[in-house]
Parts: sequence; C-alpha cells; structure tokens
Amino acid sequence: MQIFQKKYIPAWIIVSALAIFIVVVSIKHSNMVDEIKKNKAIILGRITDAKYAYQEGINMDYEIIVNGVVYKGFIQCPCSFCPYNTLFVGHSFPVAYSLKNPEHHEMLLQPADFERYDLSFPDSLKWINNLQ
Repeated sequence: MQIFQKKYIPAWIIVSALAIFIVVVSIKHSNMVDEIKKNKAIILGRITDAKYAYQEGINMDYEIIVNGVVYKGFIQCPCSFCPYNTLFVGHSFPVAYSLKNPEHHEMLLQPADFERYDLSFPDSLKWINNLQ
C-alpha cells in the first residue's frame, strides 16, 4: 500500500503548486486593479501584434507611451473567427493605467473591462461585441 501512495505524491505536489500559483496570480491582478482604480488615468494604446489562439480567441500585444517611456501589455479578446490583423493591429484602444505606477495598465475592449474601472462602455466599441 505504501508503494501505491508514494507513486502519487508528485501529482499532489504539482496540483498544490499549481493552486498556489493561481492564487498568487489572482492576488497580484487584484492588487493591480485596485492601484489603477486609486490612481486612474486613461490613454490610448496601440495593438502591435495579434495571434489566433485556439479556443481562447485572439492574443494581442499592445503598447502605451507614458512620459516618453514605452510600456508593453497583453490582452485576450474572445473573438472566434475574425480578420484580427486588419481589425486590431495598428489600431488604438483605451488603456487604464496607474499614474503612480504606469507599469500597471490594462487595455479596455469589452464592457466588463470598463465596468471594472467604473467607466461607461463607449458606443464606438460596440462592434467588438458582435465579433464574439
């Protein structure tokens, strides 16, 4: 019986480590959102690259420039099948960032993104909802 239990110890270690990692990442994201809310500013960010990610939608890289410094970020859009290179790459969208720490930023594409920062979803971005 001991051999059977020892065989599955590594699986429990992996599952435990994964659970701890998920909790840490969630806490860090929550802290980032709180900091942005306290020191919020809005700037336009430009999509620099987009790749289709199977079942996840589209992974997009973006950048913002604050006080002459370029900050890079990443966002996922749940669009399934759309011409993402022509719809997103090279175009600008709102980004919420912390005036105190501009390294903390998040591009706003969907209604939930705007709600997270107590902002109204603009009519000009409603076309994104139709891509899902």
